[in-house]
Amino acid sequence: MARTTTDQPAAPGRVYRILRWVTIAIVISWLVGAALRGEWLFVTVAGAALLAALGMWWVGRSADIRRQRQFEADFGGSLDAVRASLDAERLRGVRDTHGEVEAVRRLREGTPQVSLLQAVELVRSL
Repeated sequence: MARTTTDQPAAPGRVYRILRWVTIAIVISWLVGAALRGEWLFVTVAGAALLAALGMWWVGRSADIRRQRQFEADFGGSLDAVRASLDAERLRGVRDTHGEVEAVRRLREGTPQVSLLQAVELVRSL
């Protein structure tokens, strides 16, 4: 059975990980330089903003990982298993009367562990 590209979790490539860490290192060194110059208000505000941004990224990433693990536990990581568990007639009717977006929304309400890309692929394959 051939697996589609959306069956695998989307992982950033090595280049993107390196660029992310280089960017973080540059920002931190810039903040240290500002602190050495005595610009404490700027350092405090920028540091708080950086920590908030990193925290939001981490929370979002954790939710993606949890959803992917739940998808693998429930459906074995296969869109075919999801497709077999769906009420295809109901979703097809929703897609034909209310549009593709509403069908994707309803699919994700019933199976929240399916990613948006996977849900779109499933609705289009009905």
